Amino acid sequence: MRPLRTLAFVLAAIAIAVVAMQSIPSRNGRPRHLDMAELTRAAGGQEIVKATWRGSTLEGFLKDGTAFVTVVPEMNSMGSTPVQELLLLNHVNWENAEPSSGRAALSILAMFALPLLIVGAAYFLILRPAGRSFSTEARIDRLEQALAQAQAEISQLREALRSSKATSLSS
Repeated sequence: MRPLRTLAFVLAAIAIAVVAMQSIPSRNGRPRHLDMAELTRAAGGQEIVKATWRGSTLEGFLKDGTAFVTVVPEMNSMGSTPVQELLLLNHVNWENAEPSSGRAALSILAMFALPLLIVGAAYFLILRPAGRSFSTEARIDRLEQALAQAQAEISQLREALRSSKATSLSS
């Protein structure tokens, strides 16, 4: 019964850790989502300090330090021309970057990490102690054999003591 309590405790701790990690905001907080109208106003008002075009998102920072993200067309598509012109005409400091594959790999890893942790914890806490019980039973058997041998030796010593007392009384 103890391994089940331990497993329940470990699973609860993992669940609490996952919820805590998801609720903690990122270093700069969550970015503000701008639609195209807001992006146009921010670019026209010289509010955008720096921007990075990554795949179909434009990420960057406003003058007040707020991070922002906007969904835009892919850089090489025809729909990206008006956005590029908007950024160039308003002298926005921006760069084109390759879409980050690290985030995709991290999200895939995170998707499999919790089930793998649960399976690993189940093996470690439930299946592994069952294998250990055989060695415990073997140790108990060895101890019982040693106890039986010690009891046999005690019996022999008692007999030897009785016979030595009987010999000393008869003399």
